[in-house]
Amino acid sequence: MRTIVVCALLGLLLGGCEKAEKKGADQLYFDDLRAPVGAKVKILKDTNLNPPTGGKITVVGVVDPDFDRDELDRLLHAYVRQIEGREGFRNGKADSFELRIYGSEAQAKAESDRWLGRAARSAPGKKPEFENRQKLPLLKWAKKALGKMPQYTKKEIQPRILADPEALSLEVTLPYVKIDGSGDYVPKLTFRAAVNAFTSTAIVLFEKIAQLKKLTYIGRHDDQEVLKISIDRQQFDQAKIRVMEESFGRFQGKFIPFMEAGKMSHQEVAKKLAKHRRKTYLEMLGRLPKGQVTIAKRVKKSK
Repeated sequence: MRTIVVCALLGLLLGGCEKAEKKGADQLYFDDLRAPVGAKVKILKDTNLNPPTGGKITVVGVVDPDFDRDELDRLLHAYVRQIEGREGFRNGKADSFELRIYGSEAQAKAESDRWLGRAARSAPGKKPEFENRQKLPLLKWAKKALGKMPQYTKKEIQPRILADPEALSLEVTLPYVKIDGSGDYVPKLTFRAAVNAFTSTAIVLFEKIAQLKKLTYIGRHDDQEVLKISIDRQQFDQAKIRVMEESFGRFQGKFIPFMEAGKMSHQEVAKKLAKHRRKTYLEMLGRLPKGQVTIAKRVKKSK
């Protein structure tokens, strides 16, 4: 009784008490688990058994079925920190625990195996094991990887990103617009510029999203689809696209001594680089299966 009174006084002063309230030899009661800010969770079960064989905590909660995967990770870790901090069991802390988070209240009440997230520790001294079955937030990751695109100032000319978390694939549609803030299409689209937009996008997405398996890039110009390239991770790695793009700088660097000696102009070097880039792009795309590459004639013919 004295412990409960002290706990109540500390609760008033400190906003809570970590000590367990004993209401029976085999079960303890603790303050409610606190979800991270912004997370909506309904706890259906929170039992803290305290038998002589060893304390065990079981927690069952429910979230929206579309709950973000990253947020679910954050929720699981937040709850585990609180669970592992509970004291008052015969051995001080619970010997084991199991936390399950469901996307359906019916499944949660049945405590079925169709949970979204789970964390558990089977014995004292062991590290908790975490499992997250929620779909990957591929769309969110893609938007974060590509970053802000301030050049798209017109509502009717906007990028589009479609994600398939189960297939781990993305479809990215980017209109070719000016960078002057007008949001208008570029007046003339070259083959080099069209393909460079693809390679830049592929590098960013495949390198920043390790789980990504396939990318379909669609380029639009004057409200028409002018470029469509599909590539999977193996093909991306085999093409060594980043190495290819970095090689253009080295190619240009070979002519710097000639420019410094006045033997070549900047225009002549730029022309050589453009020719070399076009040839390299054609070779790279030529190694992909024909069905994976579609280029509008007017773009392919342009330099």
